Amino acid sequence: MIESLRIRHFKAFEEFSVENLGAINLITGRNNVGKTSLLEAIWAFIDRAYLSTLSQISVSRGMQSSWSQFVPTQPIIVEVHWAPHFANFDLSRPIEISVQRNWENVPLTRWQRTARSLRASGGQVGTEGTAGENATRRFWETLEISFSPTAQSQGIPLTAQSQGIPLQDPHISEMPSQLYIPTHQSLIAQSPAIGSLVLTYRSEGVKLGQDYLKERMKVVLLGNTVQLEGNLSTDTWSVAPVPSRGYEDLVRQAQRFGAIDIENGVERLVEYLRVMEPRLKRLMLIPMRGVCQIYGEIEGPGALPIRCMGDGVERLISILLCLVMPPTVVLVDEIGSGIHHSALPRMWKLLAEVVRETGCQLFGTTHSYECIQAAIQGLEGNKKDQELFRYIRLERPKEGSEIKPVVLNYNDAASAVESNLEIR
Repeated sequence: MIESLRIRHFKAFEEFSVENLGAINLITGRNNVGKTSLLEAIWAFIDRAYLSTLSQISVSRGMQSSWSQFVPTQPIIVEVHWAPHFANFDLSRPIEISVQRNWENVPLTRWQRTARSLRASGGQVGTEGTAGENATRRFWETLEISFSPTAQSQGIPLTAQSQGIPLQDPHISEMPSQLYIPTHQSLIAQSPAIGSLVLTYRSEGVKLGQDYLKERMKVVLLGNTVQLEGNLSTDTWSVAPVPSRGYEDLVRQAQRFGAIDIENGVERLVEYLRVMEPRLKRLMLIPMRGVCQIYGEIEGPGALPIRCMGDGVERLISILLCLVMPPTVVLVDEIGSGIHHSALPRMWKLLAEVVRETGCQLFGTTHSYECIQAAIQGLEGNKKDQELFRYIRLERPKEGSEIKPVVLNYNDAASAVESNLEIR
């Protein structure tokens, strides 16, 4: 579980840190205060090994069309794909995203995996855990993202596709390794059309000789190709973003449903969904003209596509498909969107139950006071659920100042709601 998070020069954040995170984190605040950006920082950190991650974050905001196997020459454009992630679009200041995680109950931690692979290849492995067991379970990991307007290779040979680099996003069917890059004249903005993006990962949990683990991947826009140096290892944990805009991709939903079906978890998923739709009898995956969709059988109408059963059911199943067959971290923007206020307390009670069962960590944002009240009401009376909950309000004390978090546990948040305080 992510316990602490630090962010520098990423989108709305100049200098930001938050501690005491829980398994369920409800994030609120005024418009343009960084709620969605906080989710995206976590997404960028965990999915750092994939070239398409920053682009997918832009896709989730509706800033560009999605990567597609049907459009194999979609270009990377600095002004569209990379610059929006830097604070104030200032490419000269590197982004830093640091997390401190609790690795308890994780069967194979990152440092154990890395140390084992190094030993197998004859590499040198330093002392692990010299500061005690707690030191190896909680340590800082940092992702730095920097941009250079030059495409120089620093003497390292470039290849169009380096061996062992995970170019393919785990959620996307196909990702091209060589992309067409437009000329300077075709760009609207005046900032550099070519350059290098360097992603550096550092971990205090793995010591190699006298130094801590450090990995580096350089993405070079050179002429009309994307070329790479080095690579970053995939994270031990995985992440599942559920954006607020539009609908979840049908292929992605089908893949998640299939994974749950293989584990014989569909009946449990149906039980969860009956909280929203009591008439639901079963779920099934049906191919229709080459596209698989999830159908639900309801008493009376029969089998209907999930998307024809209302926004509330669609929203809830998108979240549950991530939680039931867990990635480690689920990020939900506008978590109560499309769900009637009368069903929100039941939704929160259900989500807490699933988080406890699967061990996932949930981050959700909202503008709705009803959603906040429903979270307090839904977790009422269950001490275990209340211990999981954190209420996080992002504030900018005055115009132009840095964003600060106010973190409340369940009892403090409940007291504020009972006193009718404005805490959104």
